[in-house]
Amino acid sequence: MPLSRVKRSKIHRLKPVSTNFLHISQGVVTEDINKIQRGLYYVHLYSALEKTTNEIIERVLLIISSFKVKYEHYIAEFNTISLSAQMMSYKAAAKDKAWLKSHDLFTTMCSSEEAKINETFFAASLQNVWFDTIQNLLKCFGVPTFEDTDGSLKTALNEVVDNRNAVAHGRISAEVIGERHRFDVLRARTESVNDILDTLITKYEKYIMDLEFIKPQYRPLYASHLDKFTTPAQ
Repeated sequence: MPLSRVKRSKIHRLKPVSTNFLHISQGVVTEDINKIQRGLYYVHLYSALEKTTNEIIERVLLIISSFKVKYEHYIAEFNTISLSAQMMSYKAAAKDKAWLKSHDLFTTMCSSEEAKINETFFAASLQNVWFDTIQNLLKCFGVPTFEDTDGSLKTALNEVVDNRNAVAHGRISAEVIGERHRFDVLRARTESVNDILDTLITKYEKYIMDLEFIKPQYRPLYASHLDKFTTPAQ
């Protein structure tokens, strides 16, 4: 499958997080130290979330780039990514040049040239991975977003990010954060992060295998690129 390598990395990355949780839950140190460990745990958990999310997105963009898709064949949503250079050029243009850059943007959108995809396009935006960050990422690709009617996923993920930031930036001490969050809360937040990452991987693998980034009428032109994900290694 397209993201098998990312799956393995995710498992490897979360393994020490689980080991850390197990150690903390055993309570082999004083309660004051244990509170600090619980607070610092959010930094450890968040690091796995951020790194894995970045790996997913970079890998997906590298794979899509390898398909050598023409600009005019991408779905409208993916133009957010495929036309990023042209949009930045338009944004930076002087007022009397904006109309020309606008012309370049729309001409490129309908071009039969191979699109140039920058796999690090989202890197600067993925240094704080909030729930809305993930939802907006999915929208830019044209991938269905998470269903979160009761807001529980958003609450869980944002709490991880907020607590990590509070501890890492010195806004609130690790001891205070740890005092607020017992082991059952840490376990629940860990499960939420793991579930969100697994769902992200599943969504993007389907996106690639179904060629959802390409307009339906052009998908047969690129179907052969999927062979490398379905043909057993010799």
